[in-house]
Amino acid sequence: MLSMARFTKLLNKTRFVQIHRLYSDTGKCLVLGVKTEGVGEGRKHVFTPTAESFNQKTGGKLNELLEPHCHIGHREVKVFDNIDPEFKHVAVVNVGTVEDGYNPSEHMDEVKENVRLGVAIGTRKLRDLGSEHILVEDFGQSECAAESATLSAWRYKDPQPKIELYGTEDEAGFNIGLVKGDAQNLARYFSSSPPNIVTPHLFAEGAQDVLCSCGLKVEIRLRDWIDGMNMRALLAVTRGSCEPPAVLEVTYCGGEENERPIVMIGKGVTYDSGGLNLSNDPKADVTGAGAIVSMMRAIAILRLPINVNCVIPLCENVPSGMCMQPGDIIMSRSGKTIMVEDTDNEGRLIVADAIDYAFNQYTPEMILSIGSFTKGFETALGSSASPVFSNTSYFWNEMHTAGAITGDRVWRLPLWKHYKHMIDDIRCADLTNSVMEYHFHEKGEPCVAGAFLKEFIPCGNWMHMDISNTSMAKDEDFPYLTKGKMTGRPTRTLIQFLYQLACKNAEKKRKREEKEIKEQ
Repeated sequence: MLSMARFTKLLNKTRFVQIHRLYSDTGKCLVLGVKTEGVGEGRKHVFTPTAESFNQKTGGKLNELLEPHCHIGHREVKVFDNIDPEFKHVAVVNVGTVEDGYNPSEHMDEVKENVRLGVAIGTRKLRDLGSEHILVEDFGQSECAAESATLSAWRYKDPQPKIELYGTEDEAGFNIGLVKGDAQNLARYFSSSPPNIVTPHLFAEGAQDVLCSCGLKVEIRLRDWIDGMNMRALLAVTRGSCEPPAVLEVTYCGGEENERPIVMIGKGVTYDSGGLNLSNDPKADVTGAGAIVSMMRAIAILRLPINVNCVIPLCENVPSGMCMQPGDIIMSRSGKTIMVEDTDNEGRLIVADAIDYAFNQYTPEMILSIGSFTKGFETALGSSASPVFSNTSYFWNEMHTAGAITGDRVWRLPLWKHYKHMIDDIRCADLTNSVMEYHFHEKGEPCVAGAFLKEFIPCGNWMHMDISNTSMAKDEDFPYLTKGKMTGRPTRTLIQFLYQLACKNAEKKRKREEKEIKEQ
């Protein structure tokens, strides 16, 4: 098995944990933008302010090359050489139309997303030409430009192109975008690393190395602690593996001391063969865990004024003579009994124990569970959005808004009793971890995971996000994510979600202080 040093070396590829990083600079390259105005034969290009400034700097060369016959369409790029001695290549991309705005039917801020799409096309083209130093203009959306450039320049292997802002219009926004993009890239590294490198303990230790440098409190809980906490569902899942389980706890205290925390729970199955119900796609299943670790790193760097705790159960699910079997009845930490109908539905078992622990340990404002649980959403939603189940409209609306801003959308699905009776219609246990055989005709299996986890929420606010359909890029819909590779979604949406909550908390604090001053 590869060593911890090798795993840490893989993580050190990200900007977060670099100490010394050399760029093989083959010449600076630049990404500039145009927008389309008009339609049909009357359409024309309109330079962004930065592109117009560059055009004037070069004596109008850029305009001469583009007019009147060189049209740059949606998701197209034109690369020009020898325009300016400072830049080896200049890529000009289309970032939408001048009429773009928020599209309510798409639940998308198309201004922001079109900037991401354009920057991605330009950055990938320059990367493929061998550029290792890419400057990107702000396009009026510097945060989105930085996110896209960082994501589209990402490669699992070194070297990574250096990304910088061209101009000084909004350096703060650009730096925030770099943080968000790098966070998602870190999640991609976690979920892309092979399971002999990312075992439960090596994942926990790697996350500890990444997070402790930001001042976060990280605790790695071992088997004895798990046993003492009565996490029997987690222990049942890990029974077949030689790799011991672990629970990773991370604490970020950015808000007031008496402020109830947001608790994030991420599924961390570092190798999932399906157990005795063998999966036809055995793989590491740590996308939820990786997204949460990366999100925690980002909010610590951004210093968001909010309290956040995360609980990540880590284990392997493999067959052996000791493994969990179909038909077994196990006792969860909450005291509810579960009949194991399908050993390949292990994620909901380990997350159920983590939810019960988090609810009793932290008294949270809200619990969010996240992971890849069922493949049914690939058919239902494709890669367009991550499905969300929620018993609270307030937090759902905030998540929905976050998805519209980041372009990594979410969609709400029902938690009706219709799905509950498909898993509790059994005499020998309280619940089953899959649809019972005599309910197969009713279908609805993708919604059953949400209904199952809801049974472990006695009260309070809760959301569950299933990212099985968005964890890998299976098409070219998002050019800033490489087809066939792990996406790191929905890391940026989680960061934006917490940012929005932090802003509202800060506003409430400000109003409370103003009221106290008036009463004095």
